[in-house]
Amino acid sequence: MRRKLKVLFSFLLSAVFRITTGLRRNLRRIQSHALLSSRLTTPLDVSIVVMGPPEVHGTGKVRFGCDALIYPGLYLETDEVGSIEIGDRVVLSRGVHIVARAGITIGHGTMIGEYSSIRDANHAHVPGVKIREAGHESRPIWIGAEVWSNSSRGSHNWQWSNRWRQRRGHARCPTGSNRRRRTRPGNKPSR
Repeated sequence: MRRKLKVLFSFLLSAVFRITTGLRRNLRRIQSHALLSSRLTTPLDVSIVVMGPPEVHGTGKVRFGCDALIYPGLYLETDEVGSIEIGDRVVLSRGVHIVARAGITIGHGTMIGEYSSIRDANHAHVPGVKIREAGHESRPIWIGAEVWSNSSRGSHNWQWSNRWRQRRGHARCPTGSNRRRRTRPGNKPSR
């Protein structure tokens, strides 16, 4: 008897879920957009598509351009005087973390790949002081327009070290190109 009820309810509920898929997706996007908008200090344009609930911590000094696409799992954090500026038509894929203590700017049309982490601060190294107690060093990061950035997973990903970007103050290659250099897994980009 239980098995038959389970089959019947499962059949009915799956039919209801199939019929309401589009409606539930749109309601989740509206809810996620409203949630993100409520946590920022600047208005969020209605053209921005937020596909899942983001996490926002700190001061909320984040500004988005128009027509951005934000996948679920976005983590934004601003501390101290840090702010995050995201240009028009930017894509932030699933699980992206952006943490700013000084400032991070992402140019128009840039795509940030899954599970990428962009942080403008690093732990300070002070002789005789434990690393957890030494504080942070931070410098602004600027990522240009039409850049594709991905995490360091897989065999054919583009990789840049955080320190390399910070030392130069922006995310361009020494040649001035916005394109990244390929590296093999485990190798650091040449400088």
